[in-house]
Amino acid sequence: FKSVRDWRVQREGGKNIMIIEIEEQPFAQPGGFPILQFNRVHGLMLGAGGTLATRLTGKEQVFGSISYGFSSKIWNYHAGIEKGFFKRQPLKFGASFYKLTDVSSNTYLNQGDATLGAAYYGFAFQDYYERWGTQGWIIYTPTEWSFLRLEFTGEKHGNLSKSTDWSYLNRNQIKRGNSRIDRGQLRNLALVFAFDTRDHRSAVTRDFHTLFFANERTQRGWRAQFAVEMTGQRFGGDYDFNFYRFEIARYTPLIGPHNLNVRIAGDFSDAPLPRQRLLHLGGGSTVRGYDFNRYAGDNRLLLNLEYRFIKETIRRDPDITLGWTLSCFLDAGSIWWHNDAPFSNFEIFTERIKTAIGVGCSVFIDPFGTMAPWSVAIEIAEPLDSSFSLRNPGVILRLDRIF
Repeated sequence: FKSVRDWRVQREGGKNIMIIEIEEQPFAQPGGFPILQFNRVHGLMLGAGGTLATRLTGKEQVFGSISYGFSSKIWNYHAGIEKGFFKRQPLKFGASFYKLTDVSSNTYLNQGDATLGAAYYGFAFQDYYERWGTQGWIIYTPTEWSFLRLEFTGEKHGNLSKSTDWSYLNRNQIKRGNSRIDRGQLRNLALVFAFDTRDHRSAVTRDFHTLFFANERTQRGWRAQFAVEMTGQRFGGDYDFNFYRFEIARYTPLIGPHNLNVRIAGDFSDAPLPRQRLLHLGGGSTVRGYDFNRYAGDNRLLLNLEYRFIKETIRRDPDITLGWTLSCFLDAGSIWWHNDAPFSNFEIFTERIKTAIGVGCSVFIDPFGTMAPWSVAIEIAEPLDSSFSLRNPGVILRLDRIF
């Protein structure tokens, strides 16, 4: 059932009887969302998507989305179905087909930050490529905030070209071209485990993938993800590598509104990666203060340490939480190629580590309900290298928390 409408106790035959009125779950639950993006490959991209959860054969969900790039004249689409089994031990099976635009390399930059940077400032932060194919998966969800996902993907990768130089600022500036990729067919098997124990959580389901992402109000708990990918080999295709990654974030309250937060992440490959899967370090949500994607490689280690002061005020009519934060942080990371030996010598390893320090502040609004907080943050960061100087630090405007 969906909810309890009313309840009462009445006496019959010398006994107290409780009568409960419940509201049944609807047979079908539709949902929709807009698609609004901007980048130098597609220009303005508009579209829409939707989900339809039904109880026709128990519990299933149908998904579909379509979008169009006005400068590139390219259509993207995605459609699939997911079927749930068993109530006590939830298990889901799903399959989809698609033609999508994906981002090369960097998985740590929020889509809102990328769109803002491209449309307003004209920044060419990211590179894009096209992928189309099919995917099938099995998901086990022991709790609402943890899952184990096994998926098989068969898709092709192709190049995309820049189609516009427009931006609100720097309109006459010719933007950087879109980098080429290693075209080919990818066939891989991936296993992903994730859990989230934070006091304030944010999650979104995109293309049947559940993503736990940063929440401005989080002060306590853990968020983690571990994944293994086997590409090529017995599965065929044009790429051949195994890939391992993890991300662990811990949020620790100190005294009152003071908090200490840390994130450790790693990405490792046992072979050279194709260009569209190369890892990068610098800017974005990796090591702030450095130019975006300044360093590249096949393997990466990342550490973000943050002291954070948070102040919240609860308002009524409407029910919202208003808040602001102050923070200071230390970012450190190292990146290297497949044939390098970064741990053979301690001096070589320390030379590869890139570090930066900085301060930041943010304001946020959290409407009570299922929506995530809306936030705006400004951060000032400076690399700790030979060019260190507080006279010209990097200034970062972001629409979400880094972790």
